Amino acid sequence: MQDKGIKSNVISFGSVVKAFCKKGKIPEAVAILDDMIHKDVVPNAQVYNSIIDTYIESGDTEQAFLLVEKMKNSGVSASIFTYNLLLKGLCKNSQIDEAEELICNLTNQGLRPDVVSYNTIISACCNKGDTDRALELLQEMHKYGIRPTLRTYHPLLSALGSAGRVHDMECLYQQMLHKNVEPSSSIYGIMVDTYARCENESKVASLKKEMSEKGIAFDDMERTNHELDRIISSPI
Repeated sequence: MQDKGIKSNVISFGSVVKAFCKKGKIPEAVAILDDMIHKDVVPNAQVYNSIIDTYIESGDTEQAFLLVEKMKNSGVSASIFTYNLLLKGLCKNSQIDEAEELICNLTNQGLRPDVVSYNTIISACCNKGDTDRALELLQEMHKYGIRPTLRTYHPLLSALGSAGRVHDMECLYQQMLHKNVEPSSSIYGIMVDTYARCENESKVASLKKEMSEKGIAFDDMERTNHELDRIISSPI
């Protein structure tokens, strides 16, 4: 019964912490955390992660890191989920080098980066304009047997298309298909938009036909200019 009581307390406290975090009330959430510790109710990882994530969303990455240290010092293990929150914070602040260092240090914690880890930093590299580094990270994923997802390919294809690296974009698209990752409407939008800017009407028509065969509506794509509208409205 005592064990059940302790578990109930953790859940109850955790619910209050989560409620404060949803409202962005970090001081109140931290106060509940301290109250738990004072009452010898050991916070679980979910309680810590709720506050860490709120710190990250507020842009206070430094406090998020400090809370992770407090978490580990209290005997609660930080999972890859926790570290992915930190990666998100670093990448939001364009601290790409620090994010890569954190990934390298994960092995010292007995952890390995997962697809979320790589997707986060790949997207950040693309946003920063370092597409080549993002492509290297994609190769790392292949090396470690981590299966890429649409969230992996989307920023890469977008960055390559925006930079006019059409051949590289096409090669990556074919690689994506080879990995059995089905393109979404937004992926098609990137491809069509790139070909439209290059005035490659045959490629646009080909993709338009492919989308039609798969039942993907053109309205689902983000069309960014009148030239794109003109080309995709032309007969196949």
